[in-house]
Amino acid sequence: VLLSASDFNPEREAEFVEYYALYAKVDAIILVTPTVKKIKKYSIPVVAIGGHMENTDEVYIDLERAIYDAVKLLKDNGHKRIAFIGEKLTIGKETSFCNAAERLNISVPSQFIVRSNERFEAAGRSGADYLMSLDNAPTAIITAYDYIAIGAIHFLKSKKFKIPDDVSVIGMDDIPDSQNITPALSSIRTFAEDVVSTAGDIIIKKINNPYFKITKKTSAGAEFIQRDSVGKCINNKK
Repeated sequence: VLLSASDFNPEREAEFVEYYALYAKVDAIILVTPTVKKIKKYSIPVVAIGGHMENTDEVYIDLERAIYDAVKLLKDNGHKRIAFIGEKLTIGKETSFCNAAERLNISVPSQFIVRSNERFEAAGRSGADYLMSLDNAPTAIITAYDYIAIGAIHFLKSKKFKIPDDVSVIGMDDIPDSQNITPALSSIRTFAEDVVSTAGDIIIKKINNPYFKITKKTSAGAEFIQRDSVGKCINNKK
């Protein structure tokens, strides 16, 4: 197995693919959360996990339903001011959040969408700092992944906000640490094993049958897991 890290640079990703396909003579290529949108057609199988690309097979996680369930739970608990913290690599999740809010007739002002220049816990801390400084701050925050949520929780607790009494927080990915913080983090569980297994099956089938040229787009599901970081809204002023 040969492994390369592109630092989320699409030009570099395309260069890696061309190098492995034409010069390293590998049997297949798997791209994980690619940022490049299109590559050339090659004679070897290429599978993209967690990203949309032309001329490749795709295996992606369908988050739409799970994000809708998370937003609906917040609405059912009386939350009307719901914000989202993500970063430049999570625009797809941001879009799914906005779609869910629209379906549920929840108005999301532009200042409630944070697309941070930072990542991981730093993005959560800075995003929560900004959101809670607004005159009409949100009562609930959904984040693009759990490390952002953990950063947001750490910031909120440092400023004496109570979770979930003052602010409810939801993450995504359901990493092991999500259950080890206080309060335990509600999160959207993704089934990474299913995604990787599906990608592997596609690769093996195409290696064993070079005439099998059909490009597939395959999805794996996700589910919302409710824990202690979500509660009823007790501060829903307009």
